[in-house]
Amino acid sequence: MTQKQGKIYVHVLNVENPLPAFSGLPKVNRARVLASGAPVDVTQGTGGTVLRLPEKLDPSDTVIVLDR
Repeated sequence: MTQKQGKIYVHVLNVENPLPAFSGLPKVNRARVLASGAPVDVTQGTGGTVLRLPEKLDPSDTVIVLDR
């Protein structure tokens, strides 16, 4: 992950896991694929933040933008 003001960039290198989970993230208002703008579903709870990735991703590196 990298970040700048108001955004966190998640680099997805393992496309075999369609539901990556993260703990310790701040509240996410919106998530999308950087290259296409396609929305990414986000579920947040006490256990952390879970992203539901789109089916078609770049196998080398897909960047998901989390807007805080």
